[in-house]
This record gives sequence, C-alpha cells and structure tokens, in this order.
Amino acid sequence: KFLIPAIATPVLFWIITFIGGSINNNYHHLKNTISELGQIGAAAEKFMIVALPLLAIIATMFSVYFFQYSRLLKISVWPAILSFGLPISILWAGIFPMGNSLHDKQGPLPLLLLVGMLIAIFLWPKQNYKMEKLASITATLITLLIFLRFVKPFGNEYEGIVQRFYYLGWSVWYITIGVFLSKKVKPESFV
Repeated sequence: KFLIPAIATPVLFWIITFIGGSINNNYHHLKNTISELGQIGAAAEKFMIVALPLLAIIATMFSVYFFQYSRLLKISVWPAILSFGLPISILWAGIFPMGNSLHDKQGPLPLLLLVGMLIAIFLWPKQNYKMEKLASITATLITLLIFLRFVKPFGNEYEGIVQRFYYLGWSVWYITIGVFLSKKVKPESFV
C-alpha cells in the first residue's frame, strides 16, 4: 500500500515537470523554476492546473500511509504529520499559479518536510532504523542544497537547478522511506 504512493509521487512529479517544460516554449530546467511551468499565461498553465491537484492527491496518500505505518511501528509520527506540508504546497501551486497574488503566500509549507526529515534522524530509534536514518540524512543533505540560492550565480542564473535539489531530496526520501517502512509492516497488520 505505502510503496505505491511513495514511488508514484516523485515519479509523477518529475514526469509532470518534464512534460510541462516541453509544452512551454524556451523553458530551461536549470534556469527556470517549477512555478513558471504553471504561470498564468504560460503554455503549460492548463496542464499544470490539472496535473498538480492530481499529484497532491497521491502525495496525500503517501502522508496518510506514512502516518499509519509510523503508528504501527511505534515510531514518531511527526515526520509523517509534517509530510502533509508537501501535498498542501503542491495543491496551493495548482490553485494559485505564479502570477496570482496568493502564489507566494504559502509560507514555510515546503520546509515542513525538511523538518520532518530532521525529526526522523533524531527521534526514530537507532536500533532497527539505521537505513531509515541514513535515508533521512541523505535526503536532508540533498534538500539543504536549496540554500545555494543565496550563493551567486545559483540564485540569480540557475534558480531552476537550485529548486530541483529540494525536489530531488524529497523524492529520495519518499522512495527510501516507503521502501524501508513497507518492509517492516506486514500487510495483515491492516486487517
């Protein structure tokens, strides 16, 4: 159950990104942000308006299963609770695309996932959760590369690649946490 949205969410995100980029003329994945794909008036705007809410639904399924699995395994549920920030921010971008005055008003929602990764590192038990902790550390380090936006030339000329570090980090985390926790929970636990 958990493995399907754990893999489908990041895979679908990257597919949507590449399709949106191919629809938009002169879109450059290293330079342009993800928000520019669905920007008001962009060629891919209608595609993104449909694709992002669908992606948000699958990402919500990830968070729900993550919460259930965390409870069954008796580990901190805070990483799962904070993971709901991602589907909310994806849905927000779909409803309020770039060019809408509310687009930038979602606040720190995307960073909640990063906080969840850090909590997993420190609050999940050391014994029996070494791989999950390693996955969380790896994903956190990749995600933290988003702060290169404050270093020239990244923040000015290559905002696209900097932003994609964040998306790559959560992609790694979704897949690895989904795989590792799925191995620990038996299907009959849900009966």
